[in-house]
This record gives sequence, C-alpha cells and structure tokens, in this order.
Amino acid sequence: MEPESTLRLNLDAFEVLRIANLTLYNQRFEPYAKFYERFYNGGRKFSLVPEEQYSTHDFPKLGVCIVGFSSCHDNDLYNRTGHISVEAITRAMDEANPIVKDGRLIIGVWHHSIQGGPKENDYIESGFLRHLMDANCSIGMHGHQHRPELLENRFSADSHRHISVISAGTLCGGPHSLPSGRMRAYNLVVLDQDEGVGTIHVRAMTNSDFSSPIWERGHVAEFGGSSMKFKLAQRKAQGRSAFDAAGKADQLIHQGQPVDAFELVRMHLSNPWARQIAATALAASENWKEAINLFSPPSSTADFLLLCDAYEALCDWASLRALISSSFARECPELAVQQRIQISEATLKGK
Repeated sequence: MEPESTLRLNLDAFEVLRIANLTLYNQRFEPYAKFYERFYNGGRKFSLVPEEQYSTHDFPKLGVCIVGFSSCHDNDLYNRTGHISVEAITRAMDEANPIVKDGRLIIGVWHHSIQGGPKENDYIESGFLRHLMDANCSIGMHGHQHRPELLENRFSADSHRHISVISAGTLCGGPHSLPSGRMRAYNLVVLDQDEGVGTIHVRAMTNSDFSSPIWERGHVAEFGGSSMKFKLAQRKAQGRSAFDAAGKADQLIHQGQPVDAFELVRMHLSNPWARQIAATALAASENWKEAINLFSPPSSTADFLLLCDAYEALCDWASLRALISSSFARECPELAVQQRIQISEATLKGK
C-alpha cells in the first residue's frame, strides 16, 4: 500500500505479486504513447519514463499555461489507485516557473478524482496538491468521476494559499458510465485574472438520446444552479520588469519567435526600450493591424517607421499620405524620418 511499491495484491487468487521488471512494466503505456505521438503529428511524445510523464501547453495570449500529468503512475489491473510521480511534478513545475514570472496562470490537469467513497480505491490522494501549490499552480482540473464539482483545498490556515480543483462530467460516456442521477456534461471555465475570480458554467445533456445529445445549462445541486464562482489563488502576476521582459523578448526575436517576443513586452509599452522591441517584433511577424492599433499616432522615430511599413504592407495609401503629412513628420528632424518620407512620397505617386 506504500507509494512506489513493487508489490501487488491479487484478491481473486489471494496472492501477492511482485513487479520483477520495471522497464517492462513501464512499457504498458506503449500503445498510448504511439497514439499520443500520432495525435500531435510527431510534435510531442509521451515518455515511458514516469519522471518525464508531463507536458506543458503555454498560451501567452490567454495568460495561462496548462500542465498535463499522468495520474496512472503505478496504476495497473491490480492497483486501480491514481498516482502522479512526484519527480514529474517537480520537473514540470521547474519548467513552468519562468512562465509564472511572465505573468501566466498555471493550471494543472490530470485524470483521477481526489476523493472517493469508503468502498472505492480508484482515486488519487490529495496530498500531491501541496506540490502544485508550492509551485504557484492556482487551478487543478480532472475527470474520472463523471460529475461536475468544485473543491478548494488548503493545507494551512493561510486563506490566500489554496488551489481550486474542478472536475467535469463526461462528454461522451454512455448510460452505464454515468453516476446515479447524472447526465453527460461539460464545463466552460471563465477566468478573470484582473479581478482574481473564476466561474464554472456547466452544460448538461437534457434529452435521453445518447446518439444525438441536446446541451443546455445544467443544474448542479452543489452549485445551486448551473454556475459557480471561485477565487483564484493568485491574481494576474505582474510578470517580469520592463527591462527583463525587453531583454528576453530581444532573445526570442533573434531565435525566430517574434510573436512570443511581443507578448512579453505588450504590457510594458510605456518603457522606451520595450516599445522599440515591440515594434521590431510586430514588424518581424508582419502583424500590421496590431502595429497600427498600438503605435498610432507616432511618438518616436521607431513608431513612425513602423507605421509607414504597416500602411504600405496593407496598401492603405490614404493613411500613409496622412502620416507623412502629419505634424510629427513635419517637425521631426531625424534623418531616418525625412528619408522615409521621401521613399513614401515616391511610392505614393500614381496611387
């Protein structure tokens, strides 16, 4: 019954079995690993080594990073208990730590429930949540029990230190896989990081035809309706300083990742260096509409040059003509601006 035990109890035959070959034992996930690699077209792979069974999915524009775990460590036909390798959690959270500094909210995802009935053992002990909390993971999500639920876990008297654990119903399960009184369901989770609040909206199947389900707002007795609000353990992080963000973004541009570079400095446009890096990133990614939205009217030479490029790329000749005739263009003594005006005037001939 101890973690990492190589012993298994076979109650049907009233015998104790021992895992004799851990390498062979770990290969029980080989069919899943092949499916996983096909699913991601070779872009990701599922390791057969328990310590490496995690994946990070970063979404800078959404401000979140999802870290996926396998809760089937030590799980087999003789041991239905869920378990996640502590080393996998440590490695994943070390990998996510720089992302937290960039202002991302960390969401952990696994399969097994964190509690079960007195006759059940196919759930995972909630103690591992401490490791996630220590690594600034704010939300946990799981399935397995096929019912919507929200549990806020705390391991100290600190009311601000907690992790919100959300479970969902089954989207495709048949009638025999549904708990008593439940129908198919799924969650929509809305996060307002500025306010530090999340909302779970439950959508449930409201007809009896499993081949053609109808989805509507589902009533969850524990929620007192179809929705439930919860406080995020952390509000939106301040992220890196403008100096650090600009430095990191500059590296990303040179590594051919201008989109990620721009996301790093988006919140620091009042800083001259970060603003210049942002302009470079937008030009490199040819995100001209965003460039016009953020840098018009121009307040610097870099802004002016970027806007000229943007209007030309979009063939917006009227805006380009207005830009080179603006007070900024007339009053700016910079040679680069004057040269760009001449080039634009030549381009505009006959337009």
